[in-house]
Amino acid sequence: MGCDAYLDKLRKDCNNLVVKLHTADAMNDELLLQLIGMKCKGNSFHKVNGALRNVFRCSTPAYAHPLFKTQKLTPENLLNVNIKDIPVR
Repeated sequence: MGCDAYLDKLRKDCNNLVVKLHTADAMNDELLLQLIGMKCKGNSFHKVNGALRNVFRCSTPAYAHPLFKTQKLTPENLLNVNIKDIPVR
């Protein structure tokens, strides 16, 4: 899996976690829309349509994003480490 595919998988995982938080009533509809550009109708989630859809297209970085824990890596190791080996929070 390449770097782009790995980052896309992380973005999807983050979006799924946000949906789970909304389903558990840990966030409201407004925050769901702001974070991942989705609206909840009943028990189904839909991407935003209309003028706002361009804000949340796949090429834009997610607002709910993974944090790579690189603080314990030296600058030399950071250049050579595989992205999959960096812990993510």
